[in-house]
Amino acid sequence: MYTARKKIQKDKDLEPSEFEDSVAQAFFDLENGNQELKSDLKDLYINNAIQMDVTGSRKAVVIHVPYRLRKAFRKIHVRLVRELEKKFSGKVFGMSSLLIFSPQELDYLICGQQEIWEKFKHIMRELQGAILVGSVFQIILGYTGLISLFLRLINPVVVAPTIAAVGLAFLVMVSLRLAAV
Repeated sequence: MYTARKKIQKDKDLEPSEFEDSVAQAFFDLENGNQELKSDLKDLYINNAIQMDVTGSRKAVVIHVPYRLRKAFRKIHVRLVRELEKKFSGKVFGMSSLLIFSPQELDYLICGQQEIWEKFKHIMRELQGAILVGSVFQIILGYTGLISLFLRLINPVVVAPTIAAVGLAFLVMVSLRLAAV
């Protein structure tokens, strides 16, 4: 028998929460009751659903969908969100196919849990620094004319990624020198 449980598939056979069951039930009801979405929703399912406070009394719902189904979800995204907002009395819906943070980390991030926010900021600062150091390295190579030497030795298609990788590798050395100053 086909039930709403088929509309949510959790990792590691975890049991869905009550809220996730209600979202899966809404998907099931839409598939059975809405002729416009029936054929599109037939093979689609979700991995996770999170409800969070946004501002004041407003609530947002983030639905995580499998990466391989993202194109199918994107095709019906506008209609699906419109129908889900009707069913959940005006809550704002968003769909994501890339899970960078776990749902708990995302919840802490939104609610202001300091250590996870610091982890996020640290990763972003490292990445920004790496890109800046790589850019400076490319500028130095171009200004000194060493780029022509590289073009003679290796294929031009490989030059940009190679220079970027070497420049990004300098980040550790540059950050240690700057920390010592």
